[in-house]
Amino acid sequence: MDVDTAIALATAAAGGAANGAGGTAWESLVSLFRRATGRSAPDADTDTGDDTADTADGVADDTATAPTPEAASEDPRVLVARIEDRARADEDFAAALRQWAQEHQGALQTTTNRDTVHNTVAHGAQISGTVIQARDIQGNITL
Repeated sequence: MDVDTAIALATAAAGGAANGAGGTAWESLVSLFRRATGRSAPDADTDTGDDTADTADGVADDTATAPTPEAASEDPRVLVARIEDRARADEDFAAALRQWAQEHQGALQTTTNRDTVHNTVAHGAQISGTVIQARDIQGNITL
């Protein structure tokens, strides 16, 4: 599974956080992100004042700027954006995110519409014409 698919499932978890399976996946995702950023439970958070600290692996530590779980529950899009940024910058986190997505894929697909289509033009693609992305087309397409 690639990172883009894992992020799509993270978005589905954020959207399905209110129901049982989606809520479990969302809590697991928040926990994964906390571990990756060094953020513990909300009552143990401390502000070191250093927003630019680097981790041992050289990836910028976004602990100070990572949303708290409360903030994530108010606007899950913020956390999903942070997760995407972290996954693209940190291969270890990307691998953990892909593993999370594999574990929760079935539950998330049952909580979302299985007929959903995710059209993507890959990074770095060079398009020299019209791109049409669609799901069900009845009839002709004329440009």
